[in-house]
Amino acid sequence: MIRDSVTLRTARANTLALLAANGWLHLFSGEVPTVGGETPAGATLLASIALANPAGVAANGALALVASEAMAVASGIATWCRITTQSGQWLRDYDVGAAGSGAAVTLTPTNVYAGGLVRIDGLTLNE
Repeated sequence: MIRDSVTLRTARANTLALLAANGWLHLFSGEVPTVGGETPAGATLLASIALANPAGVAANGALALVASEAMAVASGIATWCRITTQSGQWLRDYDVGAAGSGAAVTLTPTNVYAGGLVRIDGLTLNE
């Protein structure tokens, strides 16, 4: 098992905040990728949420994303998300679930409806 210090995790979270500045958080339904950066067959893009500059604030080994929202383009249950740079370069994939699910990213509710708003309220990504 590998364990990192809070200092190292916070530094990585800071780097992610800078690289994702003005980037995107894309929410998907379907199977979570087994290989980072690849999109599994059958995955559906539910919403693309623009990130701020910087994308968030890093502290205690976690990144708290700045609140943002976007209109959903499809309906489904959010199961994973992808963070990209402003130009769309893949940075990281996370699993998504309801609070208490153990997922890296929590979203309540996980049901997304086309035409509805999807809002990030201080989403915390643990490094």
